[in-house]
Amino acid sequence: CRETAFIYAITSAAVTHSIARACSEGTIQSCSCDYTHHSRAPSTVRDWEWGGCSDNIGYGFKFSREFVDTGERGRNFREKMNLHNNEAGRA
Repeated sequence: CRETAFIYAITSAAVTHSIARACSEGTIQSCSCDYTHHSRAPSTVRDWEWGGCSDNIGYGFKFSREFVDTGERGRNFREKMNLHNNEAGRA
């Protein structure tokens, strides 16, 4: 039903967003973000402070696919539909 499709999509989107945000905040060690920054700005810009990395959507997408899609093999119509809705949420 439509409500179930929405729940699958929004759950997948939430996991993707949450992991991507946590990655940018530096709370996930396995994240592929670059936690260091070597500024090449002129020495006159001393009040600028690097705040981390941008949201790593690719990592969030991959994590969501591995976590949310677990158990859905696409062997029957319902599993294929669930995988489709999960993918729609990540898009």
